[in-house]
Amino acid sequence: MDDKRIDWFVEETLAQPARRRRRFAFVATTLASAAGLALVAFAIGNQPNKTGFDSRTADSTVDTNAKAQRSKDAQKEPSPLCGSAPLRQSPAPAKLVVVATPRTARVTLNGFRPITTASAVEIRPGAHTLVATHPGFASTTLPIDAKPGEMIVRSIALRRLPPAKLFVTVHERGEPSWAHVFVDDQARGATPTTMTLVPGTHELRFEKAGRKTVSKSVVLNAGEQKRLSIDLENR
Repeated sequence: MDDKRIDWFVEETLAQPARRRRRFAFVATTLASAAGLALVAFAIGNQPNKTGFDSRTADSTVDTNAKAQRSKDAQKEPSPLCGSAPLRQSPAPAKLVVVATPRTARVTLNGFRPITTASAVEIRPGAHTLVATHPGFASTTLPIDAKPGEMIVRSIALRRLPPAKLFVTVHERGEPSWAHVFVDDQARGATPTTMTLVPGTHELRFEKAGRKTVSKSVVLNAGEQKRLSIDLENR
C-alpha cells in the first residue's frame, strides 16, 4: 500500500464526525493490506483532528470535573450520624403541690390521675384541671396552667354541704316492728330511727332473727329529709 493512499485514508478518516470515524476507519483499513492497516492506525492515533479536539483529553477532563462536583456535594450534605440539626428536647416538667381541706379529700388531675395532697408531683406543661371531692362536701374544680420547670402550689377548701335526714320504720304484715339497721356496713341501732347522714348514696341493710335480710340503696341530697319504710318477710 503506497504512501499517498495511506495519507488519503488518514485525511478522510479525520474529516468524518466522531461517531462515524471508527466505522470509516474500519472500512478503509479492511480494503488495505496488513502493512497499510498498521500504518493507518498509527497515523490516526497520533494526529489531531481538524478541529483540534482530542476526545481522550475531553473524556479525562469531564471525568475529573464530575469527581470534583461529587466531592463538593458530599461536603454540603450533613452526616447521617451527626447531623447539624439539634435533637428536639422535651420541655422540663412542672411540679404541683395541692393542699386540700379536708385533708382526706380525693384530688384528681384531668379527671383520672390521683394526686397525693401535700406532696410535690411532676406534671407535663400545659393546661390541666384539678377536681377535689369528699363525702358531705361540694366538689370543687380548679384549672391550672403549668409552665416548664414551674413550681405550682394550690390550696383547695371544700364547702361542707348541709346534712340530710332519714326516717326509717319497719313493718311485718302491715304492723309496726323493728330490725337492726346498718348504714354503709356501720351499725346504727334499731328501728324506728331518725338518722342524720351526709348527702350522697348510702347502702342500708336491715336484719332480724327469723326474717329475710333486706338491703336498700338510698340517695340523699343536701338538706333533704326523706322517709323510708321496710317490710320484713319470714325466711
